[in-house]
Amino acid sequence: MNWKAKKWTEAAGFPYAGTYIGIAEISKNVFYRLATEWIDYKFTPEKYIVSDSHIAVIGTYTGTYKITLKAMAARVVHVWELEEGKIVRFEQFVDSKIVVDAMS
Repeated sequence: MNWKAKKWTEAAGFPYAGTYIGIAEISKNVFYRLATEWIDYKFTPEKYIVSDSHIAVIGTYTGTYKITLKAMAARVVHVWELEEGKIVRFEQFVDSKIVVDAMS
């Protein structure tokens, strides 16, 4: 799937919370941090809900925080908005407390 615009929102309360615009901001503030601060951080999708303009994916984040060596498993929903078949927006809904607890 192609990106038409790149607006990425991490949930309030999540360690990487915020709305990031463009690949550079998203990579720096989300993906780089996940890759460097966690061991085996991943999203495991479990259910997809699809409409013409949205895709919601229910799943679980897992990983171990490098500094504390605490593992976590947090429930999450990703919502992707589409326009003309291209992704224009991403929004995350997550049980942030579980992630924050692993980091402290």
